[in-house]
Amino acid sequence: MLRPTNHIKYAPFEGNMLSSRKLAVITGATSGIGMAYAEYFAARGYDLLITGRRREIIQNVASEFRSRYGVNVEVFIADLSKHEDLSFLLQMLGRRRNVEVLVNNAGFGMDCRFSEDELDHQMAMLKVHVTAPVMLIHKVLPVMIENNSGIIINVSSLAAYLPTANNAMYSSTKSFLKSFTESLHMDVGDYGIKVQCICPGFTYSDFHRNHNLSEEIKNQGLVHWMKPSDVVDYSIDCLNKGQVVCIPGHMNRFLSRLATVVPRSLYYLITFKAEKKIRKPQHVINLAYTRAVQG
Repeated sequence: MLRPTNHIKYAPFEGNMLSSRKLAVITGATSGIGMAYAEYFAARGYDLLITGRRREIIQNVASEFRSRYGVNVEVFIADLSKHEDLSFLLQMLGRRRNVEVLVNNAGFGMDCRFSEDELDHQMAMLKVHVTAPVMLIHKVLPVMIENNSGIIINVSSLAAYLPTANNAMYSSTKSFLKSFTESLHMDVGDYGIKVQCICPGFTYSDFHRNHNLSEEIKNQGLVHWMKPSDVVDYSIDCLNKGQVVCIPGHMNRFLSRLATVVPRSLYYLITFKAEKKIRKPQHVINLAYTRAVQG
C-alpha cells in the first residue's frame, strides 16, 4: 500500500479496499458543488475518493456518506497547488482500475489586481485550476479508455464568459477549462467517455461565502443564486443529453449570450464599474484564507 510523505495529511477510508464498485474521484468535496457531486454519485452506489483541505469537515462528510449510502469513502487531505500533494494523489489514482468518474471541482477565488498580488498566489491558482485537472485527467484516461466508459466533469465558472476587474487569473483559468474540455470531448468521444464543462454562476457555497458575496449580493436583477444540488442536477441532465458545455440557470445563460453581443469597450466599462460596487477593496490577500475554498 502506498504511504504518504510526512508532509501530506492522509486519511484512509473505512471499508473494503477490494470493492468492485465503480469509483468517483471528486476534488474540493468538503462543501458546496463538490460535496453535492459526491453525494449524487454515492447515492447511486459509487465508491468515493474525495479531496479537501479542512480535515474535520470533510471527514464528517465522508462518515455521513458511508453511513447513509453504504459505500466506501476515501479522504485525501491535500492542497493541489503543492507538487507533493498532487503527485501523491496521482500515484493513488494510478493504482485504481475502477475509476469511472472524475470531477475537477477544487478551486479558490481572489479579489485583487494581478499587478498588486504576490506572484506565488497567482501561480497557485493556475496550478489548482489548470495544472491539477490536466494531470488528473491524463492519469485516469487510460483506465477509462480501457473500460470504454467514463465521466469527466470540469467545474468552470460563468467567469469564463464574463471576465471581470480584479479577477484576471480566475477568469483566464476558468476559460482554459472550458476550451480544454471541448477539445478533450472531441479527443475521447470514440471511447465512450462523456466529458463536460459546467459553468455555474452565484451558488450558495463556501466559495462565495468566503468572499462575503452571499450576504452582500441578493437575488435581484441579473443576479440569481442557485443551490449546489440544483447545479449538479442540471449538470447531470446536460450530461445525459450530450451537452459538453452547460450553464445552469436561465439568467446565467442569458448573461453568457449577452456578453458575446455587447461591444467589448462597453462591456469593459460596465463590468469595471459593477465590480467596484459589489466587491470591497482588498489589495492584500491572505493566501491561507482564500485557499480554504479548495474544499
